[in-house]
Amino acid sequence: MSLSLGERSPVPPGCLGMLLALRNAFNSMSAAGLASANRYDAAKNELLAASQSLESGKRYARPLSLYEDLRQQVESLSRFVADEEQRFVEIEQATKRQDAEKAAEQRRSKIAHEREDQINQLWDEMRQYRKHLQYEKALEAVKAILHL
Repeated sequence: MSLSLGERSPVPPGCLGMLLALRNAFNSMSAAGLASANRYDAAKNELLAASQSLESGKRYARPLSLYEDLRQQVESLSRFVADEEQRFVEIEQATKRQDAEKAAEQRRSKIAHEREDQINQLWDEMRQYRKHLQYEKALEAVKAILHL
């Protein structure tokens, strides 16, 4: 059966557009997947395309509540993606901060260990000098220890 100009198709073009927009939005709900892969730009692009399709089909929405429901779902998904992106950024920053703190602690520990080794070496030298009655050299070793 062919449609004439006076006949209506079973799915108005706008509704089809809105259904496609919603499908795109829920594909973008793989925004959870995209978000997991940290592909927030791709998720945002999918949502933008869904929103644009939805807006272009608004005038065909019957009932209008269908459009409103779909629009709210797209907005909800947009907020979800934005929240996930913000959470990712915060976690990434916290990880970088922890890594920097860990590296700084390792540097401090290394410096303290090297200083302790130097002191032990000078202390041993001082004992050897004292044992061989080389008091001037022993005194220099003690001064070097105090300087550290």
